[in-house]
Amino acid sequence: MKKNVFGNLLILILALLLFSTPAAAQKEKGTSTADFVSGMEAEVKEVIDGCTIRLKSGETVSYRGVRIPEGSGSVWEDLRKKGKAANNKLVKGKKVRLEFDEVRRDEQQNLFAYVYVGDILVNGEILASGYAVMSFAPPALKNRDVLIMLELSAREGSRGFWSTEFAPPAPGMPRAPARPGAPESPTR
Repeated sequence: MKKNVFGNLLILILALLLFSTPAAAQKEKGTSTADFVSGMEAEVKEVIDGCTIRLKSGETVSYRGVRIPEGSGSVWEDLRKKGKAANNKLVKGKKVRLEFDEVRRDEQQNLFAYVYVGDILVNGEILASGYAVMSFAPPALKNRDVLIMLELSAREGSRGFWSTEFAPPAPGMPRAPARPGAPESPTR
């Protein structure tokens, strides 16, 4: 009798644990269980831009902690094309690992992840190349310090967007005035 009670109690505890997980709760709300998997692996089907990809599953992934700055003109378009090409070289057709913070989807309901190819943090590579800028998005940003250092490296090395007079200011800092005769940036 004691064995039977113990077995039933164990089954009850396991059932409670299984059905009380965040993934199970969110599944009822219609959110994919992939949202709650850290270290999810997937294959990249398409590169959309310097910090967005589409997986073979059809899911779109926005890179966590980085964004492409706004601006117009041939210099900006050229840098965006180079950023997409760099991202393409890093991830297209490759298996990637996605890691998440507390926020697993962005405003457009895309997966919002750190993307790795092997040990390479792709978000960081794009940032260090200057083809994206840091984007602070609370509540958590587990790779924040690394991304800040990589952006500073790109800024100090005048790489990518940091090589133009339209370089975005550091967060919280005023934009430097345009040099005389320079075309006005739409983000000034």
